Amino acid sequence: MKKSLSILFILLYNVTALAQLNNITGKYYNIDGSEIEIKENMFYYILHQGHNAVWSNDTLARCKIQKVNTDFLKISSVPLETVIRKSIYVSQFSEETLSDSINVIFQIPCKKQNLKIEIYDNNLRVYKISYSKDNTSLKLPINTISFSFIITPEYIIPHSIDGRFYGIVSFDSQQEYTIKKGNNFVIIKIPMIDDTFFERYYIVDDYLQVTRKNIYWKGKTYLKKD
Repeated sequence: MKKSLSILFILLYNVTALAQLNNITGKYYNIDGSEIEIKENMFYYILHQGHNAVWSNDTLARCKIQKVNTDFLKISSVPLETVIRKSIYVSQFSEETLSDSINVIFQIPCKKQNLKIEIYDNNLRVYKISYSKDNTSLKLPINTISFSFIITPEYIIPHSIDGRFYGIVSFDSQQEYTIKKGNNFVIIKIPMIDDTFFERYYIVDDYLQVTRKNIYWKGKTYLKKD
């Protein structure tokens, strides 16, 4: 009997939570022009770009929604770093014209600004490159066995007028890439670090206060429009 009541309670809770999310589905607007959209259990923060665009994409945040109670929802960004690491493609080969070093070439679609890349080799040496469309490679000593790397943007544009930034400030490969003996060219393709990667919000366990017609988030009120 108790087990049946527990199952019934869980079902009623899930139905209630789903009903609440359906009730708040829609678009909400702030007087500053920013917009929140709730759709299919997802939260989107949108800032439409005009002729003098600051951001590369209108949608600055994409988060999953979790119900806390009747007044609050918890949002967290869809994790990207694990997906990005899985998408990295590394190829290597030997080139007879290069005998005194190992040439490491990065192929990253981020073109809006330069990126700072630091490579750490197996001897704890650090090599740096300011990555751009005209500067995509650097050389490592010929005896290098393995390496890892960290990528950061050359500059960060704040998300708020008081200078706060809510996004990702660096990407760490978090693994050692081994250079096969005899190879002296390494190409690293990272297709998911585009112009939007270091611009987007990265939100972990943030909260929205919701009413029938309003959403309150980060000190701003968003009014629902039917």
